[in-house]
Amino acid sequence: EPAGNQLSYLVAVKVLDEQGLTLHSDSWRNHAPAGAKVSGAFGLDMIDFAVAAGKYSVSVDVTDSTSGRQLAASVPVEGYASAPDASDMLLASSMRIAEADDTVPRLGEIRRGNTLFTAAARLRLTPLRTQAYYLLEAYNGGSETAGTMVVSVIDATGKSILQTPPAPVRVAEGGGLLKGHL
Repeated sequence: EPAGNQLSYLVAVKVLDEQGLTLHSDSWRNHAPAGAKVSGAFGLDMIDFAVAAGKYSVSVDVTDSTSGRQLAASVPVEGYASAPDASDMLLASSMRIAEADDTVPRLGEIRRGNTLFTAAARLRLTPLRTQAYYLLEAYNGGSETAGTMVVSVIDATGKSILQTPPAPVRVAEGGGLLKGHL
């Protein structure tokens, strides 16, 4: 509920194993502009955790600080049986290289290495916002590797709408970030 010109809410997250044992829990308070109190509004809070191979569930409870109204959701998560070649691709509405005075990310930004980006739960391109940014982590078990990367945008039927030309990439020993924009 609005307190002044802001909404305030509490987020509680738990990661549980197959037996229901809590492996990780966290909670925090957050705010949103009062104008966000409209049907279909959504927000984005990020959590970061590591799991071994196996099946887990992540549960999230959001509580309105004023009314006490609660929303809850749970999603299954599966830990990789062996190391993947790459992470999931993250889409962002903006991305920039950190400058010397960037000691703290701006509101909504996440930092990976020297890259700061604003993740999007639903990335929409418009005539005023024509670029989409992407970032993924590539892993290798040994020495530096090289190859090419192509990024495609496909529709719900699998038809390619847009594809980047092949771009050369190098992944340093142990892994690295692959990033760019469309």
